[in-house]
Amino acid sequence: MPLDIELDWDLIEDDRDHRWTLSRVLYALCHPETDQILYLGKAEYQSVRQRLSCRSKDGVWNHVAEQFGVEELTLRIGEFITDARLTVELLADTESLLIKRIQPCCNVQATQSRITRPGLRVTCSGDWPETRVRFVDR
Repeated sequence: MPLDIELDWDLIEDDRDHRWTLSRVLYALCHPETDQILYLGKAEYQSVRQRLSCRSKDGVWNHVAEQFGVEELTLRIGEFITDARLTVELLADTESLLIKRIQPCCNVQATQSRITRPGLRVTCSGDWPETRVRFVDR
C-alpha cells in the first residue's frame, strides 16, 4: 500500500529562526556555494540545534573542513506533510531512502544498504536543492 510523504524544505538563514527548535524533521547540510547536500540527518527526540551541536557530528565538521575548505554550511530543514502517523521508524525510513538515493559524501550509514519500506513515496518541495524531487522505495 502506498505511503505518501511530502517534505517541505526551508533554508534557515539565521540563528534566531524558530525551526532550530524543531524535532521530528530532517535536515540537510549543504555546501554554501554549490548547494550540494553534504550531509542529511534527522532530528527525532532532540531539536535540530541539539543534533548539530552534539559531539557525534565532529567527524562531519572535520570532513567538510578538510575536503571542501569551508567552515560553515547552509542548513535546510524538511518538515513532514503526511496523513500517516509520524513514527520514529517512518522518520528513519524516509531519511535512509534519501541518503541511499542522493549519496551525500559525509553520510556513512544507509549509503550501501538499508531496510526498505516498499510503497514509501517521498516528494521534496520548497527550497530543496536537488534536481530530483521524487523518491520511491521499492
